[in-house]
Order: sequence, then structure tokens, then C-alpha cells
Amino acid sequence: IHNHPSGLTFSPKDVLKLVKRKNMVGLTAVGNGGQTYLIEKTNNFDAKSLQLALQQASKAIESANNDLERINIMRAFLKRVKEYGIDYNH
Repeated sequence: IHNHPSGLTFSPKDVLKLVKRKNMVGLTAVGNGGQTYLIEKTNNFDAKSLQLALQQASKAIESANNDLERINIMRAFLKRVKEYGIDYNH
């Protein structure tokens, strides 16, 4: 569990932590306004495919023109993580 003072969802770095740590099952973020976010590995977890998708999303975020665009790219990515064996709840 960790704090996201902005109240925003997970960052690419957060998701990468979950991918790289085999024994980590899930990750929770809590915003200062009470927002909660949870990502959790399922039995269908595919680390390699998730990491490739995350790299693509990270490149798009780096080329984004503003914060709102970066946030929307990450939100769109998180909507698709079920394809890689991740449950995302917000």
C-alpha cells in the first residue's frame, strides 16, 4: 500500500514494480481525497506481455503534450490490463 497525494491512479513505475516482483500479488494506492486503487495478479498473469504493453504506454506518455493526455493514456492502459491477467479496481 502506498500514498498518491494527487489522488491519481497508478503510474507506469507502479505497474512495473508489480510485474518485476514475482512474490508481489497486488498493489494498492490511496489518494489524499480517499481515492483507492488496486491492481492484483490473477492466475492468468502474463508478465512478459504486460511488460511489453507497459513499455508502449510509457513511450506514449513520454511523448504526450500535457498532463491530462498522460493521465488519459495511463487510464486507457489500465482498462486493458485484464488481458494480461491483472484485475484493476478503482
